[in-house]
Amino acid sequence: MGEYFEPGDELCVELHAMPNLHFSFQIYGIHWRSVLQNWSYAEHEHPLLELNLVLEGTQVTRVGDVEYVQGPGDLLLIPPGRRHASRSEGSDGMSFFCLHLNIDDPFILDPFYHLTDILNARDSELTMRLRPLLDNFIEEVSSSSGLSSTHHRVKMKANALSLIAALSEMLIHDGSGFVNREFSDAEKRTMLGAVMMREQTLMEKRVQDLFYGTLGAEASKIYEALLPSYRWISVCSISRQDTLYWDNKHRAFAGSLLEEVLSSLGSVVIIDDLLMTAIVFSNQISVPPVEQKMLEAEKRLQQNVDPNLRLGFGGIASDLREVGSMYEQSLMAFSADSMDTTSGCRTIEFVNRIIRLAMNRLETEYASKNISLGLLAESLDVSPNYLSALFTTETGMTFTQHLTRIRMEHAKRLLNETRLKIYQICNEVGYSDQAYFSRLFKSLEGRSPFDYREHSRIPGNNFDL
Repeated sequence: MGEYFEPGDELCVELHAMPNLHFSFQIYGIHWRSVLQNWSYAEHEHPLLELNLVLEGTQVTRVGDVEYVQGPGDLLLIPPGRRHASRSEGSDGMSFFCLHLNIDDPFILDPFYHLTDILNARDSELTMRLRPLLDNFIEEVSSSSGLSSTHHRVKMKANALSLIAALSEMLIHDGSGFVNREFSDAEKRTMLGAVMMREQTLMEKRVQDLFYGTLGAEASKIYEALLPSYRWISVCSISRQDTLYWDNKHRAFAGSLLEEVLSSLGSVVIIDDLLMTAIVFSNQISVPPVEQKMLEAEKRLQQNVDPNLRLGFGGIASDLREVGSMYEQSLMAFSADSMDTTSGCRTIEFVNRIIRLAMNRLETEYASKNISLGLLAESLDVSPNYLSALFTTETGMTFTQHLTRIRMEHAKRLLNETRLKIYQICNEVGYSDQAYFSRLFKSLEGRSPFDYREHSRIPGNNFDL
């Protein structure tokens, strides 16, 4: 029996325990807004619990078929999945504060689906309990350093915990709680939407861990299967000319615009933290035209959001372990523009241009049996040693590894899509020795070219081998 006890348990005479508690939440769309007369927000819905507090003036919000009129200090709780629209009332405009909660615990969230007290007056028990916590958010949001200080962000997260605790305690006090019932189809759709938002948030958190090195280099091995598939990874950050940490009311629009431009390269994850940073996971065989897209994104951001916005390019890599370094490089890139290339210091743009030219040459000349690091370096007017080091430091792979990967990708395409024989494919992708080609293919793909074609064969296609 002793083997089942922890050291010291033989002296324990009484033990009380309970199951582990799993609970998480996210807060979205925290903002304070001042609007003019005749302002309105179109009808919409989302899978989140919304808290909306009027600070000045009057707001009219229609939730479903019912209109609620809020004066200063009144708090509106809008249940998840409820369609609602808002407008200002009167001639003086108004100001309000709102935030949105995504809670993954049905014991806490379920009562909010059938709220009856949507409007809570300024002197109601709920409003008086939550108002100090909401005021803390308002103070942080309106602070000029609210987004540029880790201390402020930690305070906001601690305040969020207090807000969730207060809401939960109010439900317990009121006798509300989870009811074992069948959820409606509309509620299920709302819950699914909330799950999808949580998954996106979790994806962003994983990328943040890689940015900040929170979990160390070993995290890349764990996250490899949890992030979008890729051959290339690229990172860029948004900043302003007058401050590294960008604090702008149009952040959400800027993030959407950045994602729209970069999505043609692959999967994009936007991190809106101290900086707004984008990471692109691309499956393109050759180096994707990231710099071109970055310049396009920067131009559109300056035209549509803020003329002082700039993009810091962190580079391109093929190894997830380089994400943290690329994130740091994206910050350094804001000062790299002032580097003087005549003094021997190469800017990030110049270095990446060399790699891009080199990779484009490999992509177009991979079938040549004469291609080599030396000839490629000579054509680019750099030394072979410099180009070799550049391949490794900028992409995490050697020249030979890049060339081999490109050749093998084309070989797989030919095996899948053509009737060429193995020796012909070997020659098409730049190898003269079929035995060497087959050994190399098997070492990289885990099966011979013959077995690969057999396994990948489309029914009805009988290729001659």
